[in-house]
Amino acid sequence: MFSEEKKFKSFILISILIWPFIFLFPLSLGIIVMGNDFDLIYFSYKRYIAEMLSVGVVPLWSPSEGSGMSLIFNPFAQYFYIPGWINYLIYFITESLTLHTFLNYTIFGLSIFSLGIYKWLRSLKINLYICAIVAILIVCNLKLTELLRFPNAVHSAAWFPWILYGINSITHNGKFWRGFIVIFFSNSFLITAGYPYFIVYSLFLFGFYIAIVCPIFLVSDKNNFKIVSIFSLYIKNIIPFALSYLLALPWLLNVKFFLKNLVDRTENNWEFSTEHNFNWIDTLGSWIYPPASTTEGWYYSGILISILIIFLITLLFRKDFISNIDRKLILFSFFFIIFITYFSWVQSSFLFKWSWENLPLIGSLRTWPRLNITLLPFIALLLAYSIKYIELILRENQKIKSSVVTFILISFSLIFLQVCLNIFDIKDAEYWGYWQKLRFEYAIESTPNIIGYFISLYNGEIYIIFNIISLILISILFLKRKKINLRKFKLLFIFLLIFTVSAELFIISNLQWGLDKWKTNYIQTSNPLYELRMAFNKKKIIDTVKGNEYFRDNKRFNVNYPDNYGYNSHAKNFTKYFERYGGKIKEGVDEADIYYVKKFYGNSEPYKKIFFSENIKYENIVNFMKDSDLYEINSNFNHRILLEKYDGNNVEINITTDQMGWVSYIDNWDRDWEAYVNNDKVEIYKLLGSYKSIKVKKGFSNIKFQYKPW
Repeated sequence: MFSEEKKFKSFILISILIWPFIFLFPLSLGIIVMGNDFDLIYFSYKRYIAEMLSVGVVPLWSPSEGSGMSLIFNPFAQYFYIPGWINYLIYFITESLTLHTFLNYTIFGLSIFSLGIYKWLRSLKINLYICAIVAILIVCNLKLTELLRFPNAVHSAAWFPWILYGINSITHNGKFWRGFIVIFFSNSFLITAGYPYFIVYSLFLFGFYIAIVCPIFLVSDKNNFKIVSIFSLYIKNIIPFALSYLLALPWLLNVKFFLKNLVDRTENNWEFSTEHNFNWIDTLGSWIYPPASTTEGWYYSGILISILIIFLITLLFRKDFISNIDRKLILFSFFFIIFITYFSWVQSSFLFKWSWENLPLIGSLRTWPRLNITLLPFIALLLAYSIKYIELILRENQKIKSSVVTFILISFSLIFLQVCLNIFDIKDAEYWGYWQKLRFEYAIESTPNIIGYFISLYNGEIYIIFNIISLILISILFLKRKKINLRKFKLLFIFLLIFTVSAELFIISNLQWGLDKWKTNYIQTSNPLYELRMAFNKKKIIDTVKGNEYFRDNKRFNVNYPDNYGYNSHAKNFTKYFERYGGKIKEGVDEADIYYVKKFYGNSEPYKKIFFSENIKYENIVNFMKDSDLYEINSNFNHRILLEKYDGNNVEINITTDQMGWVSYIDNWDRDWEAYVNNDKVEIYKLLGSYKSIKVKKGFSNIKFQYKPW
């Protein structure tokens, strides 16, 4: 039989794991669904891989988007993320993988993060119930719930606190092998979760934490403190990181090569790096008034949490009240928050400008406000310390009335700022003036009047209301402390925190990227490989660009390229004739030329992907097609695609021709493609700088194109 203590701990762990599903029940139960990039950028890859695996094909290349792209090295595919393989197991068991299932898989990433926060805080010797409260509350943070539209980002961030826990195990708890295993696997999961930006962001988080916190722990143990001990701890922490990166290095190098060849991915381009701006108003909004902040960088945790953290600052001025090591960790947390905050201001930050000019990687990434995801562990830590020392005040009846006065001053100061932001209508126009407006207006119209009115308050007033509610409840609870026993007080305090924070953030957390229904209808198929083969000879799509639309286009290939993820070489050819968005014909392009271009891309009959020409040195698609049409006739060229052998990774063709020439396969060139003519390996050349071409002799030839990334 389990002891009462073990039962209680099990209850806490289960509560932490299921809380995200409870808090986000409109999403987890399918009452509303997730919008933005969730479907076309992320789920479509999981569904495609699952379908192909179910018929015994390991898909390495994606032929259905942008005239072909690598799948195994596309981070969106999350190919080597082991926890993500649960999606394929679900498909094998149920013969289906739905958007709703994938959304719950994404929400489970918040459970992993929350449990990691709990384990990390416990390793700092913080009270169990405090760790549990904080782990539950941090899930409500708008930075985490905002990331639900990016499943890969959620599952990348999920491992941040686990790595911090591993560092503490080595540094603070003297358990090297536990820390080694936790860091090695957690960092491996972070690397392979398919969100490269967070890999770079993690260098800020773990670099600072190891460099500064390790000496803090050592200095606290004066008996064992030696300079050599610091370097020993640094090495012990670096080893599991180094090994995890070494293991992933072959994949990472190929991912880097893949990203380098994509459109809109430039290095040291100031406009690209500062595309999403963040400033002091956004930071202020992230702490007290979300409408003033852009969603790309906000991290609002609820006004009550902001009040408690500010209250903790006042406690730092009480002499000998906070323990030495706690004080140092609190000061480090504030230092890190200030540093990252200033860095994330991008255009307004001299620190960012200097880093952009002098440090590698900085200039090749954008959306730097998302770096604020690294603040969440330290917001959680500050909240934990605030609760810890508030409990100490109440337990020892120390200056309770003065603490209430402090809370009142903090609360009224924040109310003043909130009212000013509300009166002057300080809002992020892009989100709150459009995306938020559309979603909330629809929600207001679709719900009863009283609920609709409550939702309308999220335009700004709700945060002021919850500030007042928080102040009243805290004041009552503090002033009634003497009449309530400590156990009952703890329960009331827990209820106050969880109820107030979750009630304030429930609506916006669920609605911020929500939709009423999924936009893609995924139909169950009995033979996905057959449908892929049929798509090879179907009419190709040129007018959609929002992601991998293979399923939305009823399993047809898309020639147009996704935002930021089309091969640059293909994009240059495509955009000579078509607009990127909508695939409309560009002004000034001759109609006769469009006839040839559409035929080249398989958008008009006979929907070909294989062409034969005298050479491959052409200035444009039109010249190539004119020569190919004539040369195929003059050469008596015939070809047959062996569709029964086609699986996306392999294409086999039988041809006959009376003259030597070039066979071109209108699918993007990649260095990992190989070609064989009559079983002899031949070199693959580039047609128009982008597509695969090989030279053949006259007569019969059996041609094989094979994608072999390893």
